Amino acid sequence: MRTAQFNYLPDPYPNEPGTPDDRLKSKAMAGLKERLAFFKQPGPLFASEAKEYKKRLNFELKAIKEAGFANYLLIAADFVDYARKHGILIGPGCNSAPGCLVNYALGITKIDPIAYGLIFERFFTVGQDRLPAIDFDCCVERRREIHRYLMAKYGAPHFKQFIRGSNGYAFGIVLSNHPIAEIYPLYSAQGTDEVCNAIADEEGARKIGMALYVLLGLRHLDGIGQCLKLVKESGRGEIVIDSIPLDDRKTWELLAAADTYGVFMSAAQGMRDLLKQIQPQTIEQLAAVYTLYWPDPIEKGIPETYIRRKGGQEAIPAIHPVFDEITQETFGLILFQEQVMMIVHAMAGIPLDEAHGFFKRILQNDPEAEALFLYGCSRKRMGNEPSGKVFSELDRLDRHASIKADDLCYALLTYQTAWLKANFPGEFARAFPATA
Repeated sequence: MRTAQFNYLPDPYPNEPGTPDDRLKSKAMAGLKERLAFFKQPGPLFASEAKEYKKRLNFELKAIKEAGFANYLLIAADFVDYARKHGILIGPGCNSAPGCLVNYALGITKIDPIAYGLIFERFFTVGQDRLPAIDFDCCVERRREIHRYLMAKYGAPHFKQFIRGSNGYAFGIVLSNHPIAEIYPLYSAQGTDEVCNAIADEEGARKIGMALYVLLGLRHLDGIGQCLKLVKESGRGEIVIDSIPLDDRKTWELLAAADTYGVFMSAAQGMRDLLKQIQPQTIEQLAAVYTLYWPDPIEKGIPETYIRRKGGQEAIPAIHPVFDEITQETFGLILFQEQVMMIVHAMAGIPLDEAHGFFKRILQNDPEAEALFLYGCSRKRMGNEPSGKVFSELDRLDRHASIKADDLCYALLTYQTAWLKANFPGEFARAFPATA
C-alpha cells in the first residue's frame, strides 16, 4: 500500500516493457552488479558483502515502490547518464541523496553508502509526504545542455525552471507528465500580465509530486574538466576522475601540507590551518574536517579534541560499547547526523525512519527526548548510567552535526582536485590559472 501519491512524474522510458518499478529494479540490479565487480575483489568476503548490498538494495526498492516514485530516480539516472556520455561533469552527489544505494547503483551518486556508513532513511522515510531532495553539482559552462536535453525529451509545456539567489548560482528544473501551467502557479513578471517560465513554489511542487532537481553551478568542475583535457592533449593518457585511487601518497601529503590553493573548498587560511593540524589520511577524515570547520564546533573546542585524540595525545573515553563503535572513526566524537541516527536506533530501539525526527527533537531541547531515549535503552538493557552518558553526548550537539553523506561528497571533490594538483601540477596550473 502506497504511503504517498506522486502523480505528476513523467516516465523517461515509456516504450520499455514493464512498470516503472520493474525498470528501476532491473537497472539498479545491473548497476549494482557493475559497481561491485569494479570496486570489489572476488572471494568469500566479497560474497558476504554482495549479499549485504543486495539485501539493502531490495529493502530500498520496496520502500520506493510503496511510496511510488520510481520514475523520479529513473529521470535523474537518465540525464546523469546523458551528461556522462557527453562529457558534462557532474559531482558525486549532494545532501542526503548519497545515502540511497539505489542512487549509487544507478550512477546518480558516486559514494558507496554501505562502505561509508550512510543511511537510506536520511534520504527518505516511510510516510514522507514529499519527494526527497536530489541536488547536483554541475559544471557551469555546459549546464544548459542538460536543460536543453530535458526540454527536448519531455516538451516545453512539461518543463519549467526556478532560480535560487540573485546570481543564478543554483537553479533547478521541474518536470511533469501534465502541462505545468495547467496544474501549478507560475511567476508573473512584476507590473505586467506576462507569465514567466518558472514555478512559484519549489517545495509545493515537490510535495504534489512533480520531478524537481537542483543543479548547482560549480566552477571547480569546469576546472577539473579542463585539467583532464590538458592531460589527454599532452599524451599522458585519458583519466576517468571518478576512478582514481583514493590512497595516493602524494595527494595526502599535499593536503597535509595544506598546499591547497586552487583545491576545492580548501584555500581559506582557516581550512589550511585545520588540514595541517589534522593531517587527514582518508576520505572520512577529510569529511570530518568540513564539519569541524563550522563556527559552533570551533567555539566548543571540538577540533582540538579531535586533533589530540587522532594524534594519540588524549585517550578516547569508553562511554558505551555501541556508542564507542559508531564513533570509532571520529575518535569518540559525534560529528554527523547519521551517527546520531545509528546510536538512537541501536541503543534505544527508535526505528531508523523516526531517528532523524528524534535528532531534531534533541536539537530543539524537547524535554521528553531524554526520557524517551532512556526508556528505550532500559527496554534493551543498555544500562542506566552509560545510557545517560550517551544522551549527554547527544545533548551537547547543538547545531554542529552535519550530514555525513554531503561532507563525504565534498571531501571526494577536494581529493580529486588535490590529486590533479599533486600528479599533474603543470596542467592544474593552466586549468586553475588563479592559483598559479
